[in-house]
Amino acid sequence: MKKLYTLIVFILAINVSAHAQPPRYVDLKLSLHTPVTGDTIIPAVNMLNITSDILVVGSAPFVPVDSIAYAISIDGTPLQFLVGGKLQPYRTITDTLINPGDSIAYNMTIALDTTLPLGAHNVCVQVTPYNGTIPISDSVPANNKSCATIVISQRPNTVPLVNANIASINVYPNPSTDKVNVELEVRKSNDVTIKVYDITGRFTGVEQSAKLMQGKHTMQLNTANLHTGLYLYQLSIGAETINGRFVKS
Repeated sequence: MKKLYTLIVFILAINVSAHAQPPRYVDLKLSLHTPVTGDTIIPAVNMLNITSDILVVGSAPFVPVDSIAYAISIDGTPLQFLVGGKLQPYRTITDTLINPGDSIAYNMTIALDTTLPLGAHNVCVQVTPYNGTIPISDSVPANNKSCATIVISQRPNTVPLVNANIASINVYPNPSTDKVNVELEVRKSNDVTIKVYDITGRFTGVEQSAKLMQGKHTMQLNTANLHTGLYLYQLSIGAETINGRFVKS
């Protein structure tokens, strides 16, 4: 009986050893292209464009079963992203193969909080590999992060809210419930497109396009399916754009 017990323990030990997987190591390097230090952003007018490359500089590949947490912080405070109806402090990159020496581009457009104080702010982007099943670590975490100092500025009083194509614009009701009216006066015939983004710069799917003749028009946006919160609209006419914001209550 003692020999049988010893044999069973030995077999179990072999099975545990066979299924146990040692942690893997990859070396991800983040290269941040924009923003660059000194960029000036006017909230509710300009979007913050994040453009970057994620490079595997180690000898081990980053495989599709692995994931990357792509996090952005401003002055040390992580931005929150709506994923699956819940807020989390990073975007997830999955189903991606990056061989040693190769890279992928990852870009985001973010609508900055209009309550950010004027002046310099530190924007940092960081990537972290993870895997919910097999332990994975970054062998050189020091190169996972890159930062730039941007300047939050106020729109000068000499710059009109409208451009050469639009004489006036009025967005109402604000706050809104199930719809937003965009009333505008067009100086000349042109194609007009309005898109709505959330505070992270993600396109919500709300969009309206029309060919407008010279004169006053009202375009309506269906906001019934939007969550409560602050949103940014971007109106494009010809080669020019106007940005504004509204609240969904």
